[in-house]
Amino acid sequence: MKQRKTFVRGVATATFALALGLAPLSGCGQQTTSGSDATTEPTDTTSETTAEPEESGQSSIANPWEVAQTAEETAQGAGLDKFVVPESVQAGGTEYDSPAYFYTKTIAQVRYSHDSDTILLRKSGSNTGKEGLAGDYNDYAETWSQDVDGVEVTCYGAAQEAAQLIMWQRDGSNYSLGFGFGGDTAAAMTPDDVARIVGSVQ
Repeated sequence: MKQRKTFVRGVATATFALALGLAPLSGCGQQTTSGSDATTEPTDTTSETTAEPEESGQSSIANPWEVAQTAEETAQGAGLDKFVVPESVQAGGTEYDSPAYFYTKTIAQVRYSHDSDTILLRKSGSNTGKEGLAGDYNDYAETWSQDVDGVEVTCYGAAQEAAQLIMWQRDGSNYSLGFGFGGDTAAAMTPDDVARIVGSVQ
């Protein structure tokens, strides 16, 4: 199993993992936040973009995430016009399902699970970039682009065509989807997986 390096500003990794309920993301990404892509949120967006609602109540991290019951409720809470997502996601030959919905004031999120591994899908109208939206501070060996029906998807992974984090923009909204720590940390998305996922999300 492959280990990934994760760096979180001012937050211990153990505390970060506890706040997530799974651990830091890995996956594919977009450009780093700079210029017109810079997030409009406060500079330190770590707690907003990486923590989910606490179940243990033992973390000292301020938790901005709220639990929602549906994708529609999630969109409303995040100030978005819609959040259309599939009931399950196929990635690397594995089906991730059991969607669980969360939101902050600017980000809608659905978490899919398979055994102990998870995938996080996020949408925002303002948060952008690998750190600002996906909450991903990993370094990846490969970065490449994939066209999905005219949408440029930026992918990150250990090898070409094996994406662990993907990011894209469409109709003024920003999207990210990446694996969380858990079971198979070497899990990755094929080009067909990427096309299917991006085509099913709005």
